[in-house]
Amino acid sequence: MGIYSATSPLIVGFLQSLCTSAKSFLPNMHLLLAVLLSLTSTLTNAASIIAQPPINITSLFAPNRATFNEAITAGAAIVYARYSTAILVEIQATTMMNPTTMPKLLTDVRLIFTVRNQEPYKSALIEMKPRAWGQWLEPRLTIVPTSIMNGALPLPLRMDLVEADQLIKEAGYRGKYWGVNVAWPLSLPAALMQAIYYFEMEGDDPSTLAVATKDRTVLPLPKGVGVSELVLNQH
Repeated sequence: MGIYSATSPLIVGFLQSLCTSAKSFLPNMHLLLAVLLSLTSTLTNAASIIAQPPINITSLFAPNRATFNEAITAGAAIVYARYSTAILVEIQATTMMNPTTMPKLLTDVRLIFTVRNQEPYKSALIEMKPRAWGQWLEPRLTIVPTSIMNGALPLPLRMDLVEADQLIKEAGYRGKYWGVNVAWPLSLPAALMQAIYYFEMEGDDPSTLAVATKDRTVLPLPKGVGVSELVLNQH
């Protein structure tokens, strides 16, 4: 379709190589987030539940495209209607191509929920449809427990992804990123609890940028230092 023709073996092979390369980075990204947030069980078997969709290239720049916040809220509503005990605890959005500075290219989107009374299942997952921004696949249950260190994410988020991206650029960070995770770290003091965008940057300077949705602060996270440690040291 469009730019990438499925009839060309060369193009297909190139895209498959890109997808394999990008997906091989994801486990390291999740491991890094687990260390930074002092999480002990965030999708330890992520590879078993994350699908391998083709690159989402359509409607990226459509003028009527739903915002990140709108798309996430719509996806969560599908899960809430299916599983009444579901609680949204993590949002993941990554690029299936190269690292980018454009949030609209983070089109590989999934929402992760904790669920109760669904034994033996511990969590639910819903992913955005390939090539269809704002449309979602059917949710499914998984046996992978979510982290007890993540609280419930209220929707809609106080801040959209585009705004979080703007804040990191205004703070002087103009490097590329592989993706973003959104979580509500319970390790923060009660007065400071809020949803945090975690941008997984290309390279290690810094490796992660945390954007606080309520305080609107941008915190570069050194390796091995969680956002709660950094915030506590600043107060």
